[in-house]
Amino acid sequence: MFAASNNNLEPIRGTIIVEKRVPLPSPKLPASFIIKDVDNRKSKIDILKDKILFHKIRQHIVILVIFSDKSPPCRGMLPYLSDLQKKEKKNIFIIGILINSSINNKELKRFMRKLHLNFFISNYPTNSKLANTLAAILKLPRDYKIPLTIIYKDGKYILHLLGAAPPEMIQNIIDQLK
Repeated sequence: MFAASNNNLEPIRGTIIVEKRVPLPSPKLPASFIIKDVDNRKSKIDILKDKILFHKIRQHIVILVIFSDKSPPCRGMLPYLSDLQKKEKKNIFIIGILINSSINNKELKRFMRKLHLNFFISNYPTNSKLANTLAAILKLPRDYKIPLTIIYKDGKYILHLLGAAPPEMIQNIIDQLK
């Protein structure tokens, strides 16, 4: 930290200098990505300059969650998202984008059964590129926290949450968007 003194910048004693985080490079838009779940159901996401098109999804509210199966905060949040998908299935569609993982679809199905997950989870080779594109649009640093939850209504960005979000917060946001 620096303080202004006689138009000079001097370090304040006893403070910690925080390293500036390097953002991801700006993505080239428009961009298109295929997502595919464990049952080989495919969908397409088109990222345009001012909105995102989620193909084959009829709900107005889409919650996109970027997560890793190795992350305890992610594993803790995912079952709640399943409960939310079941409760709000007419209003929301949840898409999980699995990153930083080497599990195959058979192992992912076991993981989903163990945590009672019932929403669309993509385990596709382009997941990391999709996640980095979305993070770059949000101007997040390269080392952003996961889970990263991004909420859209009718393809328009509403907000994003870094790290595990309290279930009540997500429910409150959905209630306001309905």
